[in-house]
Amino acid sequence: MNLKVNIRRQAGTFHLDVAFSVEKPLTAIFGPSGSGKTTILNCISGVIEPRDGEISIGGMPLYSSEDGVNLPPESRNIGYVFQEGLLFPHLTVEKNIFYGFNPADESRCHIVPQAVIDVLDIENFLGKKPRQLSGGEQQRVSIARALLSHPRLLIFDEPVSALDWGLKSRFLGYLKRIKEEFHVPILYVTHAFSEIMNLADEVIVIKDGRVLATGGISSLFHYPEIFPIIESGGLENVLTLKVLSHNTKRGVTQLGLGGGRQLVVPLGGPEPGGTVSAIVRAQDILVSRQRPAGLSARNILEGTVKDVSVAGSKAVLSVDLGERIIVEITHEALRELEIETGRTYFFIIKSNSIRVC
Repeated sequence: MNLKVNIRRQAGTFHLDVAFSVEKPLTAIFGPSGSGKTTILNCISGVIEPRDGEISIGGMPLYSSEDGVNLPPESRNIGYVFQEGLLFPHLTVEKNIFYGFNPADESRCHIVPQAVIDVLDIENFLGKKPRQLSGGEQQRVSIARALLSHPRLLIFDEPVSALDWGLKSRFLGYLKRIKEEFHVPILYVTHAFSEIMNLADEVIVIKDGRVLATGGISSLFHYPEIFPIIESGGLENVLTLKVLSHNTKRGVTQLGLGGGRQLVVPLGGPEPGGTVSAIVRAQDILVSRQRPAGLSARNILEGTVKDVSVAGSKAVLSVDLGERIIVEITHEALRELEIETGRTYFFIIKSNSIRVC
């Protein structure tokens, strides 16, 4: 799937003028509130019409001012998940998710109902009405309904902005599974950088109706004008990890990172084999050139620096610890530790600085 967008739209004093293409499995549109992110989604889905330009998916025009093309939303085959669930209140969950379902599309898209129900964990409330569900549950139902319409593109408009961090992190875990299992291209809009740090394959940064930059997560830290936007929401790593074991005597739980590494957190969470979200701020991770001794910190992990960027007095490291981790240090520490890409260092994380949801 190749989504191409080149549009302009005027609304009062706000002027949108953007051009970009989307080819990755999950592309995020990131930027502050009021930057034009939702307007872009509404133009792509056909909810509103640009002033001029063109939009196409896989070479098929959805909108073209030059050729006089403007397909209605129902003809664009795009699944749209809004900030609110927007479910039909009089229908059960089961009837909601099958609204717009066409069995003939299953062979084309390889998305079967039971797989969607299982991945989103909604089996237990198929017979309930939306008013009986929490906000997070309603959002999962909305995603199921969108997936079962067999879309060519799935778009999310800040779907977790109203959820607390516990629900938000679990939602992001579901989104990761959707990306991995259903292979439907995803366009995800947010103003919270932490939501996309471990999900997005590419990011499009929007400000004041313009595209500031596009690229992978790490590359964005190299833009001085973008770093303040990223940092404004705080740099947090949100990791979806498997529970390996509980040690009641030590009062700790061990979570699995890639490459056989483990992350030790305070005791709690589901039984081994279950998953949790572990959240750690980028500035709470310490760096050492040698393995430190005599520390109370329970997590001393060896990792490789993949990328280094500097913005003012701060430096951001992209590190491979089995999972991609963002570490924020001072420019002075960067110089004194002689940190370079490709080299291995030790990263120290106190277990009580990790939030587990």
